[in-house]
Amino acid sequence: MRSLSAGRRDFQGNNMTGKIPVRLIKEPLLEAIWEIRFTASEQSVAELLPGVLFERLGRRYRKLVKLPAWYIPPHLADQDPSLANSPKIRLENANQAILVGDRVIALSCRRPYSGWTKFSADIRALAEVVHTTGLVQKLDRFSLQYIDLLQVPQHIGIDCLNVRFKLAQR
Repeated sequence: MRSLSAGRRDFQGNNMTGKIPVRLIKEPLLEAIWEIRFTASEQSVAELLPGVLFERLGRRYRKLVKLPAWYIPPHLADQDPSLANSPKIRLENANQAILVGDRVIALSCRRPYSGWTKFSADIRALAEVVHTTGLVQKLDRFSLQYIDLLQVPQHIGIDCLNVRFKLAQR
């Protein structure tokens, strides 16, 4: 991996010179998730949208899995925001999944990460399909999450941090 900026040192004391890397040698990414939460124009988005997605995305997501939230009665799920925003169905392919609920849609990319160029193209394709259905009345929130696991070859203690502590003027 090339380093981030000149004149700095990494946690092992090596000089950090060069440019910001485009891709790391050892990929730390476990999962990338794009999610939108919305106000729906229909009550049963989780029942309607998977068929549309299956048809319009070229049948890329062939496996359909009903998630535990599928079995919760709607009148109970509506009373708890964490349940109301839970996905009910997952459409899967090799390393991606589309999660659909009555108020949420997400695209998840697991290892091996396909890279931002492909993942962002898949996000745009999914967003376009969802937009054309008319099922989303108003966008309430969107997020992009990256879950990373950085492994180091040796135990790292506090001595690798560049910090200074001062207690009672000492």
